[in-house]
Amino acid sequence: MKKRELFPFLVFLIILIYGCSTEEVSVPEAIPEDADIIEEVSEIEESGKAIGEGEAPEQELVLEPSATLPKCSSQQIDTCNNRCEEFGTLSSPENEACFNNCIAEFNCIEDDDEIYESAFNFSQPAYPRKNINLYKGILMTTILNLDHSLANREDLLAIGANTIALGVDVPYKDDGTLAEDRLKKIKFKTRDRIRYYKEAGLAVILTFDPYPAETELEPGPIEEKIREKFLQSLEPFLLEIAAIAEEENVEILATLIEVDFRLGVERSSTWGQEILPKIKKVYTGKVMWKGSLYEHTDKNINIDFSGYDIVGFTSFAHDGIATYKDKVAHYVKTVRKLANEDNVPEVFASEFGNYVSVRLPKQDEPKSIQYVFEQGKGRLDGFIVFDPPPGFGTPIKGTALEN
Repeated sequence: MKKRELFPFLVFLIILIYGCSTEEVSVPEAIPEDADIIEEVSEIEESGKAIGEGEAPEQELVLEPSATLPKCSSQQIDTCNNRCEEFGTLSSPENEACFNNCIAEFNCIEDDDEIYESAFNFSQPAYPRKNINLYKGILMTTILNLDHSLANREDLLAIGANTIALGVDVPYKDDGTLAEDRLKKIKFKTRDRIRYYKEAGLAVILTFDPYPAETELEPGPIEEKIREKFLQSLEPFLLEIAAIAEEENVEILATLIEVDFRLGVERSSTWGQEILPKIKKVYTGKVMWKGSLYEHTDKNINIDFSGYDIVGFTSFAHDGIATYKDKVAHYVKTVRKLANEDNVPEVFASEFGNYVSVRLPKQDEPKSIQYVFEQGKGRLDGFIVFDPPPGFGTPIKGTALEN
């Protein structure tokens, strides 16, 4: 039997021995230096046959979480990183699939603290900040997964995009505080995603997407009873991300995705003014007030946008396609008027297109994108189309929406 075939058996044997002990014994965090795993790693490196060598794997192996599996050793992590270098940066989908397959081969569990401990030791200088007259791109609502159809930067460039908008995950607990144990990984992924896209010449917009950590349901309003606790817990994390955005020359930093929907109109206005000067102390790029806003355009709302560089609004054809073109024209005109009143120079359609709750007939879905471009031409400074993750709506790539 080859040593590569022996390794899962050795891990099982270790678990069996410890599991049968009368004393409570934890599985070692790393295999001892003189164990056969060192030879195992060496053979993988020399053979060139480890997962990650050659063509990118078509499917990603996923291990079920198990407290009985040992944590991956530093040498195992290094081996997988080295094997997957040929697939580009850590943020490329091919690299991530390769790395996860390699870890599955070792039959161990990633230790986030070990992997992300040197999260900010990026040796390559940051890419310069771009100055763009008209931003065109897509929105991906999570930093953690590259499962949107246009996640590959080459695909974005192929459709003529010059921008990627990334939602920084903000997992919060039932009491409103953030899930601190997840933030180190999110900060690492944020910087790495920025570099992945800026390396290709794309401008980057960072925004923040809160969701309940325990259930990870579709994001909704922050409950009023935990709202202030949430904002208090969010602030230091948001400012850390703002500092990363400054170091990495991110073009635009936005507030929460649909901030008026998440916090309510009144609180979104006051919080927007509270957080803006704190952001500007650490970040010198453009700052966007990224709202929903479209459902308020027929009301006499009073939101203070002053000091922001951009106002962004959402647009979806929830009422069907027949009246949607006129509705979009109304959204554009109204939001531009509100921005002008507070001397905000730019307005973006910062999230539009389709997702599962819109429920348009397939033949009408392309029009929901087309009408925004038509009505916003010459009137808007940015167009950011929502590319739904799997199971959340029609993906853009490979469908009629791509045209």
